Amino acid sequence: MMVAARVCVGIVVGLVGCGPQGGVAGSSTSTSTSTSTSTSTSSSSSSSTGEVVCEAWTEAAIDWQMGVAAVGGAAIVASDGMGGVVVAVTDESEDDTDVVVSRVDSAGTAQWSLRYEGPAGLDDHALDVAVAGDGSIYVVVREQTLELISEGFGNKAERTVVVLAIDPAGGRRWRWARDVPPPMYNDNARMAALAVSETGHIVMIDADATSEGIAPPSFVELDRWGNEIVRADLETSVEDVLAMDLAIAPSGDVWVAGSIYGESWIARVRADATIVWEERTQPASVRATAIAAGDADEAYALFANGDAEAGDAGFELRRYEPDGTTAWTYAMQWPSGDGYPAAVVVDCDGAPIVAGEIAAVPMRSAWIGGITTAGELAWSSTLTEDRPIAPRSLARADDGTLVLGGLEGSAELGPWIARLARP
Repeated sequence: MMVAARVCVGIVVGLVGCGPQGGVAGSSTSTSTSTSTSTSTSSSSSSSTGEVVCEAWTEAAIDWQMGVAAVGGAAIVASDGMGGVVVAVTDESEDDTDVVVSRVDSAGTAQWSLRYEGPAGLDDHALDVAVAGDGSIYVVVREQTLELISEGFGNKAERTVVVLAIDPAGGRRWRWARDVPPPMYNDNARMAALAVSETGHIVMIDADATSEGIAPPSFVELDRWGNEIVRADLETSVEDVLAMDLAIAPSGDVWVAGSIYGESWIARVRADATIVWEERTQPASVRATAIAAGDADEAYALFANGDAEAGDAGFELRRYEPDGTTAWTYAMQWPSGDGYPAAVVVDCDGAPIVAGEIAAVPMRSAWIGGITTAGELAWSSTLTEDRPIAPRSLARADDGTLVLGGLEGSAELGPWIARLARP
């Protein structure tokens, strides 16, 4: 099925809104295993009492999309509860690397854009973004604080992890910084993820992203004013963390997934930083990329598996019960034999939705699909454009709206976002 997609092009470091549906500069192809004929642009609707009624997704197409005029990493997206999308990107278009945070409304119109450069004026990288129920925005940044250039001993850098608080209108509120551990001039690079609880508290887990030595991950809980509620090292050790994601369960426990060089790490952590359960998964060809929490405190963890060079790359989605047992595993190989499973969210009916990239020459495509709570594929849609698109994040709003964040482009990839709709 061919579905027209509204297209925007960024012309400044930020976002430029889409025009009306008639202004088509590209197309979206959506193929689905479902036979649904719904024309709704959301997965939920309102009853006569104003309550949101669950209408789970059964197929998807691109409603509108836009590029972010920045050079650097993929767009990381979060829904803001008001129909808008908050986007965080790492921008390398200037001499140093900065973080740009923007908001786009439900029609694809840019609202504001904020650039963050750390006090040292060195390289800053966006790692994750989350939005609280009151619209407050929180971004975790890996910030470079020091650089030592030495011909005799090699260049050394010092970095810290920073949480930025931004109000719904795009104003800076506060900045929390993690203490840099000794010795000085070590790399101290961290990988981190964060989420916001129902009480409006920010929960972050960060871990060593280098191979300098095995160190415990750090668990931090901040209140909405940036005060530390909990700060403790987890009683486990990880090193060389390549990716990390976390989700807060209804009980308040935190599910965390980390991709470590040589293995994957899945854990359930109490709000007091006590590890309830953890699992290390090998071989190295299975890499955790994302995790989502279900309504019954279960978790859905996403893994990349296989080998692109061998043409058998795919993904696994595992359901973990609260006690850590694996209820089921759904596995799929990418049609091209190469791809990347980027993100997972939970739909209004409790079923997980997975988004990823089908990597094919010369075009990359987006793939999104729903898995039942019993571990079977319910539907899937492949979204193609006149240029490569590669999802790296997925957000679901309370009204059911889905938004993709990732990369686009041919010669040089740049940040990209897209709002999804039913064909």
